[in-house]
Parts: sequence; structure tokens; C-alpha cells
Amino acid sequence: MRPPADLEARVLSFMESCVLFPSSDPGNPLESTQHSTRDALLLEALRWQAEHVVPYGKWIHQRNGNPKPPSIDLFPGLPTDVFRYALVTPYPTEALTVRFETSGTTQLPRGVHALPHTRLYDLGARRMGAHMLGLGRQPNAQWVLLLPSSEEAPHSSLSHMVDDFLSQFAQPENVHRVWRNSQLLGDELTTAVRTACRKGHPTFLLGTAFAFVHGEDQLGPGTFELPQGSFAMQTGGYKGRSREVEPAMLRQAIGARYGLTDRCVVGEYGMTELSSQLYESTLLESTPLESTLFHSIPLTPGTQTENSRRGYVAPPWVRVSIVDPATLAPVGEGQSGLVRIDDLANLHSVCAIQTSDVGRMTDHGLELLGRDPNATARGCSLSVEDVLW
Repeated sequence: MRPPADLEARVLSFMESCVLFPSSDPGNPLESTQHSTRDALLLEALRWQAEHVVPYGKWIHQRNGNPKPPSIDLFPGLPTDVFRYALVTPYPTEALTVRFETSGTTQLPRGVHALPHTRLYDLGARRMGAHMLGLGRQPNAQWVLLLPSSEEAPHSSLSHMVDDFLSQFAQPENVHRVWRNSQLLGDELTTAVRTACRKGHPTFLLGTAFAFVHGEDQLGPGTFELPQGSFAMQTGGYKGRSREVEPAMLRQAIGARYGLTDRCVVGEYGMTELSSQLYESTLLESTPLESTLFHSIPLTPGTQTENSRRGYVAPPWVRVSIVDPATLAPVGEGQSGLVRIDDLANLHSVCAIQTSDVGRMTDHGLELLGRDPNATARGCSLSVEDVLW
């Protein structure tokens, strides 16, 4: 059972026509109008999903017994753990051509986000990548990728997104991939960065936090001075890895290593169970909106600056809220709790996703405070079996 064709068309049209802002500004009339349209579409999508996505319908029944609540907040977010044990989709398996999986670094089953296609995913990712990172503005940019290709990692949503970026925004001869066979190639990373510095074009470093840590381990004492307009995008946590580095320390290390100011080291926040991404807005906010290039004010690489305001900004088709870990009800303004994300691009699975990430909303967007692996269990006290059978 697929969503009504007119609903999918309206979601696509809304995502295509949205005006993206540098940061959340509830007082902006246009942004407020976009949020109203988003919420109306979300409510319509959630009502349809409650009826046709079996695990979600059972979750709603167990939580509040009302299959058609009158507001988005009364639709409970589906815990990400459910994706480990159930196929969260209204489609028969033969109609699902895309299978994104979570990482396999724990003893739990991998979470699976199965989709019939990636049209919504690709549209949203391209729009946010172009807006928040300036992709497409610098056709001669060098790309250095500290992550596997989608051929090597066919079930990685991150690899899919980055490879789609390459198809849209990069010249093949300017792409340097330094991660193969599940490992970072330090010598090739050094060669790629030196080549980029020699060519003098802006360089885009894209990788996971874990890969950048590996880079620090392998590169020794040497540093680089990437050309003006360069940036590093790092994403993902450590998820059971043997070594973790505090985010601010990693940003500083990346900046110092590659000659980037703090605001040119940008975090991306996404997950397998979502179809959209959030970005820190520091790179965008350091550049006049009318400019075609990102210019760096000369500052000491790797240091904090007044302009390095940290908050993850969502696209207009995504609604981010903070909920109480025990009740899953929205908390008061400025309070911390679990991050809930309502993603219109998840039309083909479930739009309302309950994470186990802890955060709070600030004037600069979502501030992430870490993970609480037990928090979702407190609010989602029913066992997974209650959702599946």
C-alpha cells in the first residue's frame, strides 16, 4: 500500500519550493508559513501511516489507543530500535528497492530503513548540501572522502548521500577517496590533501568522526594549509567504537591539522532511520548570503571564534522537538530531553522518529548533548514484541 499519489506529489512540491534560511527564525513570516504547511502535511502523513504501517499503528495503539490524534505531538515518535526488529514500511517486500542499514558495531540486529525509491531522500539531501555547504558553487573544488563508496557500502545511507553529491556537484578527476576495505589510507590522505593544496582550489573533506580520528592517529606531526573556501564536514558518533574524542576537541584537531578555522569544520546530523539531515550553520553564517564563495576571515586554525555558534539547523520539511525521557511529551522551552524528529521525507516509512539522543533547542538550532541508551526505554516501556505482534 503506497501513500496517495497526490500526497507524495504535494510533499515533493513543498520540498522543492521551500526557501532555506541560514538559521531558525520563528519570527520570519515566510518561515512561519512554511512551518504551517509542513505541519499540515505531517499530520496528514502520520494519519495515513498510522493506518497502513503495521508496527507504527501498533505502537500508537499501545501508547494512547487513538489511531488519529488531533495534533502531531499526540502521535508518538517511533523508537529507532523498532527498525532493528520490524520492517517499518507500508509496502510489500518486492516493492522495496532500497535498503539502508545501521552500523554493525553492537550485538543488536542492524536497523533497516527500506524504501521503494530515493527521490525524496535525494531531493532533500541535495538541497541541504547546496545550501548549508555551498555545494555546486565551486565546480573545481577538490573532494577528499574519508568514507566508503556506495559500491563498497551499498547499505550505507551516508555513502549513498555523498556519492549522490559527487554525481551532482563534483568533477570525477577532482575526487580523492582515501577509505577502502573498511580502513583509512593515511598515505593516500596525505597525497590527496597535498594535491589539493598545490592546485589551490577549495577542498571539501567529508568523513565520519571516527575516520577523522583515524586520520589524526596516522598523519603524525605534519599539518596542511588548505586553500581559501575549504571546509571539513564530519558526521556520526562512535557507536561502540573503542575510542571516542570529545566533539570540540575533534573540531579543534581537524582545524589545526588542515588549516581551517573553527567555523569551517561543520557537523552533519543524520541517521539511517531518517531521510533528511541537519547541519551546523557556522559555515553558512560566516558568509554573506549573496556571496558565491565561502571566504574565511584570517584566524588561528582550530580555535573557537565569536562567530562559531554551534547548533544543528533542520530543513523546513523537518520538525525537531525535545521530549521528556519518561513521558515522551514535549518539554518546556530551553529544557533538555530526548530529540524527536518529524521528517516529511520519511513519507514511505514513518515520519515521527524518536531518537535516544539528548539535546535542547537554542537560538542557533538543536544543541546535541550526547546519547542516553536507556532513555528511550524509560519512555517506551513496552517491549518490542508489543509492537511486532
